[in-house]
Amino acid sequence: MNLGTPFLTTARNQPLDHLATFATSLNATLVTQALEATGTASVRRRKLPAERAAWLMLGMALLRDRSIQAVCNHLHLILPDHTGKTTISSAGLVQARDRLGIAPLKHLFDAVVTRHGREQLDANRWRGLAVLGIDGTTLRVPDSDENRAHFTLPSSGAHRESAYPQPRVVGLMALGSHFLLDLKVGAYTESDSSLSSSFDEHLPDHCVLMVDRGLLDYRRFYRHQQRGEERHWLVRAKSNLVWTVLEILGPNEVIAEVPFRRPARRSDPTRHCALRRQTEFAKNCSRWPWCTTWCVWKWPGWPVTWRSVLYEFRTGSVCC
Repeated sequence: MNLGTPFLTTARNQPLDHLATFATSLNATLVTQALEATGTASVRRRKLPAERAAWLMLGMALLRDRSIQAVCNHLHLILPDHTGKTTISSAGLVQARDRLGIAPLKHLFDAVVTRHGREQLDANRWRGLAVLGIDGTTLRVPDSDENRAHFTLPSSGAHRESAYPQPRVVGLMALGSHFLLDLKVGAYTESDSSLSSSFDEHLPDHCVLMVDRGLLDYRRFYRHQQRGEERHWLVRAKSNLVWTVLEILGPNEVIAEVPFRRPARRSDPTRHCALRRQTEFAKNCSRWPWCTTWCVWKWPGWPVTWRSVLYEFRTGSVCC
C-alpha cells in the first residue's frame, strides 16, 4: 500500500458529473451536522452558503486538475440570485472557502470514520482479523511564508532547499476497502513513526497491522501485541537485522529472538528482547527476489503461503 497512490487515482477512478454523485456515498446530513457543530453554518442568504462551500472543498479534493471556478460550475453549486443568475467570481469562491475553514472538514472526516469505519473493517476481515495498514507520503503545498514556517522546506542536496514546502502525511487504512480510518499531517522534519504513534491507541482487537520498513519498531510492535487480544503485525525485515534462531519450524521459517535497541532498553529496562516468527518466501520480482517478513511469534498455524498472500495484498504495489 502506497498512500500517495490513492490520492493520485481517486479522481481518475471516480468521475464526478454532478453534486448528486457525492450524495450517493456521503450523507448530506453529516455535512450539516459538521457545520452546526463547528459554528460555521451560514446565517445570511448567500450564493454559496457554508453547506455548499463544504461540497466545493470535497469536489476540489477529487477534481484536483481543475480550478476552483471550474469545480464549482461542474457541480452546479451556486444558488440563483433574485434575477435568477447563477454566477460568482473566483474571489467570491475563495472568500467562501476562507469563511468555511478547516474545522468543519475535520469534523466531517471524523464523523464518516465513526459511522462507517467499523463496518468497513468487519466486511473485509481475513481469517477473522481486521486487516490494517500504516503508510506515509509527502505532498507539495503552495509556497507561502506560513507554509514554509509550518511544514519547512526539505533539503535537495548541496545545501539547497526544495522549491516548495512539503508536509508529511501518514494514514491508517483498512486495507480490504482502502477506507482511511485516520490521518495525520505534520512538518517534513517529523518522521512517519512519530506522526503515526497516536494510531496505536485506536487499533482494535483481532487485527493484523501491516507496515513497511520505514515504520519498523519492534518495541512498538510488542506494545501493540500486549494491549489486547489477537493483535498481530507483519513487516518486511531489514537486511542488517540481527537475530538468534531458537526453533526451526520448517523450510524458510523459524522462531527467533530479536534484541531491542539500546534506546528502547533504557526507556523500558524490563524488556531486552522479543520472540518473532520469521518467514522467507520467493517473489516474482527482479528487484527483491526474496522477501523476509517478521510477524508476531504466536501467529496461528497457518501455512506460509497464506502469510505470503496476505503480505502481497498489503505491499505488492510498493515492492514491485
